[in-house]
Amino acid sequence: MEQPITKEGTLALIDTFAYLFRSYYMSAKTKPLTNDKGFPTGLLTGLVGMVKKFYKDKKTCLLSCLP
Repeated sequence: MEQPITKEGTLALIDTFAYLFRSYYMSAKTKPLTNDKGFPTGLLTGLVGMVKKFYKDKKTCLLSCLP
């Protein structure tokens, strides 16, 4: 397992398309997530969840999601 990044000022760059790709195929295997108006929210929910997990696991100070 990788060591957490603890040096202050460390910047982590996230490949957003890779996370969206993973989220899309993850949501295809589960029940579709929608809001109260029926708008699909599975991709965004998956993306935000993965970014939050990355931030929590790596303990970075700076985080940027690239398109």
